[in-house]
Amino acid sequence: MKQLIDIFKKRPILFTIIAAFALLLINHIFFFSGYFGFDDVLYSQLSLDIIRGDFSLIKDPFAYRWTTIFPTALAYLIFGINDFSRAIFPIIASILILTSTLIFLKHKNTSTNILSILLIITSFWFFYYSDKIMADVYVALSFISSISSIYYYKFYKPEQPIKYAILLGLSLFFGFMSKGTIILIIPIIGIVFINDIIKKENTKFWLSSIIASFSFLIIYFLSIELITGSYLTRFNLIEANSYFNQCSYNQLPIINTYKRISFELILNFIETGLFIPIIFGLSLLTKQRIKNIFNTSSKASFIFLISITALLSANFMTISATAYIPMCIDIRHYLFLVAILAISGAYGINSFISENNINISVPILFTITSVLAAFLGYNYYLYFLLGLATTVIIILKPSKKVSLILFSIIMLTVPFKTMINSYTAKWNEHKIQINKIIDTNNKIAIITNDAEKQIINLYSNFDTTRINTFNFSEIDKIQYSNYNKVYWFSYWLT
Repeated sequence: MKQLIDIFKKRPILFTIIAAFALLLINHIFFFSGYFGFDDVLYSQLSLDIIRGDFSLIKDPFAYRWTTIFPTALAYLIFGINDFSRAIFPIIASILILTSTLIFLKHKNTSTNILSILLIITSFWFFYYSDKIMADVYVALSFISSISSIYYYKFYKPEQPIKYAILLGLSLFFGFMSKGTIILIIPIIGIVFINDIIKKENTKFWLSSIIASFSFLIIYFLSIELITGSYLTRFNLIEANSYFNQCSYNQLPIINTYKRISFELILNFIETGLFIPIIFGLSLLTKQRIKNIFNTSSKASFIFLISITALLSANFMTISATAYIPMCIDIRHYLFLVAILAISGAYGINSFISENNINISVPILFTITSVLAAFLGYNYYLYFLLGLATTVIIILKPSKKVSLILFSIIMLTVPFKTMINSYTAKWNEHKIQINKIIDTNNKIAIITNDAEKQIINLYSNFDTTRINTFNFSEIDKIQYSNYNKVYWFSYWLT
């Protein structure tokens, strides 16, 4: 905490964090884009079950994602059962992610710190999920807090190994309680661990971290056994609820796995904008830096090693202990990369906008990426604008302040465009229409699609005594005489 207070003494950084928080709140209050109608609704229902006393650990594997459902249940008790309660803790987690990245940049100038915040808050999918009741934002928080615990111990508090070992253990346990995808952090921490062990450094810290982590897990599994009767209930539920899908790589032809680990994730990063900080990070990989990449006693080398290992883990790491199954290509699963890449990306941008910098690889990479994005039918405007801006900076050599403002204007088009699109979706009007229908004492039936069915259940607080929802395939099952009114309801986005 003290280290963050020291950072916040720099007013521009503090104002940037406050502005980011305000932007997230404004986005939720005035431009909320709604729910998907599946995982988010289930989290909402489980949170409601907690405060109603109906919560169970033996029915659904999502019941074990405690960092999502228990804070939401607390918010329900404080603020009532509403959209704000479902959004407030994801927003807080998003701000904690922003502030955690500043620990890695404590030794850097103010502009680099501001750039890291900018790269995170203007990452489309990070901004989009910042107010969504999803486990992935908590996994991202676990990643960055775990890595920052190691980083701060190594470079600032080597005399306090036990304290930071406990913090690392807590951060990892937080991730374990969030979602199984925390497993992707193993190679990231493992590379630093192996490097230190080879050099015979930080032995007490790593031994204490292992003891702390296993202690939390032992307490956890003993508690699960006491409540459910089995240590493995969580994993048995995951197995029982697994099903064949497009990401079942162990059951699909080998070509699917090959495409997934060779180019599909890279194309996804280009499509979603996550390739932007990668380009800036790549611009710093000189021969000397590559040669010293494993020198984790250097702050810069540590950050670049973590960034590269995180990318490799995201692409190649299996999420199964029994088969090789790389993680499904859905950008929300990769939110943990946003903050990690923003740190190295901020390094890259700050280096680029420094005076007398003529690194032509940056505009070349952005130009190539924009052409590729356009060819593939992706949104390419941001790559094009950044390619143009970096070219102008090389030619005209404006001051660092002007360059920083130029980058800020370009990147901030992302959240503002997102809010405009959300406003166009008119979710609040949609919500009002739902509430008009369900605000009744009559017994009603609503016929709609699968996603909308779950969203209506959410807004009715899962009240099945008065309100029954049916998808289109269930129409034949409706006993119309049992209802005072029957509605046919649709929304263009679901």
